Amino acid sequence: MVNPEKQAFFEAQAAQNLALTFDDVRLRTRSGHQEPLPERLDLTSRFSKNVELKVPFASAAMDTVTTSEMAIAMAKLGGIGVIHAGLSIEDQKTEVRRVKHHLNGLINRPVTFEKRRSIESIVYECLARKLDFRTFPVVDENNRFAGLITQNDLDFSEDLQLSVMDIMTPASEVTTAQPGTKIEDAYKIMMEHKKKTLPLIDDNGEIAGLYIFSDVARIVRGDEAQFNVDQRGRLRVN
Repeated sequence: MVNPEKQAFFEAQAAQNLALTFDDVRLRTRSGHQEPLPERLDLTSRFSKNVELKVPFASAAMDTVTTSEMAIAMAKLGGIGVIHAGLSIEDQKTEVRRVKHHLNGLINRPVTFEKRRSIESIVYECLARKLDFRTFPVVDENNRFAGLITQNDLDFSEDLQLSVMDIMTPASEVTTAQPGTKIEDAYKIMMEHKKKTLPLIDDNGEIAGLYIFSDVARIVRGDEAQFNVDQRGRLRVN
């Protein structure tokens, strides 16, 4: 319902052929000045029908503004970054992938390597694909889980001609869990066994997912309360 006093005010202005701008109007609270507490403020908004924002901020889709680095920063602050279209399609996909891989709740399709691959080929592929992580499940010729390699395995390998099977931790020594393991349960398992990686292995011995402790801990402990993430715990990017 329209307030009669407000209606009369605007009708009086219109009768004098006057119009108001934003600067002409000042709002004053009835109870005077207040200092709302941060925890009582709700700044949630929407970037689109299906994308929510913790704070209503987005970085411009400009080549001098938004690549993966800016998009990661924006999502961590609750907003969203829009990767600029000046890149090729493949480069845009790479930038989006870097944002999505920066923080993962559950990695549904982890990057894997076949156990007979050389360490040198893996290092070169990581550089070519701009992968900023170095923990990978290893599979055999039948795509079954065979082991795990980490940053330490690669760092302390002096002979790059060795194969992955020469440096990996074999599957028999890796702590694993079943597909469908919730993130809270994954956290408990990793804490109990002091493991930073938890592969999910199905009944056929194939990899169904992967948890990384740093991401799991951040989510479970609430360290990412302000982060703008999707349903899978990945940073949002557009």
